Amino acid sequence: MDIDFNSIDMKQFSPNDFIKSFKEGYEAIPNHQGDQAAKVQVVDSIKAHKFNPEEVLSFLCDKMGNPSIKLSDEEWKAITKKATKRDDLAGKCLEVCAAVLKGNKKVSYEDLFSTVVSLCGGNPKHLLQELYLNNVGWNKVADSLVKTEVKTEETRIEDTKKVKKTSIKTPKADPRCKTIILIKEGVKKEWASYRECEKEIGVGHGIISQLVSGKLKKANGWCLWKEEVKTPVTSHKRHRSKAVRQYGVDKEGNKVDRIWSSITEASKATGISHSGISKTVTGTYQSAGGYKWEKTAEAAA
Repeated sequence: MDIDFNSIDMKQFSPNDFIKSFKEGYEAIPNHQGDQAAKVQVVDSIKAHKFNPEEVLSFLCDKMGNPSIKLSDEEWKAITKKATKRDDLAGKCLEVCAAVLKGNKKVSYEDLFSTVVSLCGGNPKHLLQELYLNNVGWNKVADSLVKTEVKTEETRIEDTKKVKKTSIKTPKADPRCKTIILIKEGVKKEWASYRECEKEIGVGHGIISQLVSGKLKKANGWCLWKEEVKTPVTSHKRHRSKAVRQYGVDKEGNKVDRIWSSITEASKATGISHSGISKTVTGTYQSAGGYKWEKTAEAAA
């Protein structure tokens, strides 16, 4: 890709910034001449943001349908053949080594490719990805990038909010970890869990659960222990008054001050909507049906 790794202070790769930069440069040129021009545009976008070329190539390979380059030896042979056509040190070395090792099955083309490129100071993964994208066609790569939507700052903020809203589900407690008390022939015993109980009294898995649910009455002579005297539960629920007071002046100018046993009764008798009276009582509305309404502790007449 003709990029000197040592000449740039590489920054963290951002797909969004890379695509945005590529689009701006690509759209500024009205007519692109072939794959080489598209490839140059990609290189310019890398240089503009000082991105690591390897990270960009990995991103492009993923985008073009090659997320993990796993090649057969025959495919490596084809890749090596393409690499030998490059007019550089790695290409010439590969050409010589491939000729020497022709027909030698002990050395794979993958090992040959990786070893020679590394010894020549290159990056095997980088070169492999570049050769793959050469094969795909840089015009196709460019078209794919142009069609990719660039995320704005507002979109990023929205995505962050969605991640924060994701609820974390709390795992449900295993009911079989609860303590259990059984009684047999007047002897009462407690276990820390259903599992311990089943193991000690010699019954199968799930038998204690069936005992608790009422599906079984006994298990090996053991039954649920229950207190003979149960303490009655006293309700602490407050009885709130439902009565409402209606007051104001009717259409004839007569003063109205009446108490109804409930909002429902008042609504039916006056024809004023239930929700209107309710919202006036709670303070949402000022009045309903031309009258003021409020809660009252007084009994309806």
